[in-house]
Amino acid sequence: MNKNRRKNGKKLRLLPLVLGVYAIMLGLGLFSAAVSSLLEGVAPLAAFRLLAALAFAGLGLYGVWDGIRDLFVPEKPKPEPPRQYILNDVRGQRSSNVTVERLCAQLEELAETEEAGGFVLTALPPLPLPGLGELCQIFVAREEPFRLVAFVQASDGSKYIRQKTAGRSAAEQALQQFLSGNLDLSDWKNSELTIEREEKPGAPRQLLRIWGESWRNDLKFFSVRDVELAIDGIAEGKYQKIELTLGAAVFFIAPSLRDESQLTVLLMLFDGDQPHEFLKNGTATQVKFWLVRILSEGGPVELYGWQDITNQST
Repeated sequence: MNKNRRKNGKKLRLLPLVLGVYAIMLGLGLFSAAVSSLLEGVAPLAAFRLLAALAFAGLGLYGVWDGIRDLFVPEKPKPEPPRQYILNDVRGQRSSNVTVERLCAQLEELAETEEAGGFVLTALPPLPLPGLGELCQIFVAREEPFRLVAFVQASDGSKYIRQKTAGRSAAEQALQQFLSGNLDLSDWKNSELTIEREEKPGAPRQLLRIWGESWRNDLKFFSVRDVELAIDGIAEGKYQKIELTLGAAVFFIAPSLRDESQLTVLLMLFDGDQPHEFLKNGTATQVKFWLVRILSEGGPVELYGWQDITNQST
């Protein structure tokens, strides 16, 4: 079917329009013939031609309307695809049973813990944000009292974060808005999250190494998402350990020997010949948050909560 598209996106349907005009012309011809038959005194033939004229005219009018109706009838908005939310809670457990009440309970549990941690809420598919891109995840961490970190993917494929500190009621409101699909990030602080994929002169060395059972993969160019997937691989038993080098900082991440639900992160900061060593344990979700924050800041700015083991035997 040929279609004549307009600049406003609406269109003419030429085939039904042409057929409709043709049917109307046939109807007019039959009506004229019916009048002639009536004048000649042939009433039965006149009645038949009149009925046929009305039928063709009706079909013709319908065809014309079918051809031009898109110009007058407003387009129906496309229904949004059903959205599912996945929660990785404070204890590292994953669930699709996400309600406002459950998220409030997560905030309460997070506020009562003394360890650094948090939970992640993921939207599938991502939530569209006009002018910003798509909102994929929100990470909620305990920090004076809460820090909300929104993971946003722009239309060009780049990924960045927007974050804010919030009290209990503000955090609950933001999570409720996220679930309802109308979260406003206008007052959230923007922070770049992507890693440079093109090495520049004098830039700090960056390397991601992933160890399997009998193999090793070195990634010279990688993204934050690659780091997140590598950590998930360790938690799921696919990988044995990973090594992340960011200039003078080297992170070694491996399963904890004491608690199988946690990972151990060893950080070595090289300043001269003797490195400074720091240790921290956490769930895969927590480790991803720590490293994502360090990557967004370009390196470990502060090491609150890390155990200094520089002069200890490990």
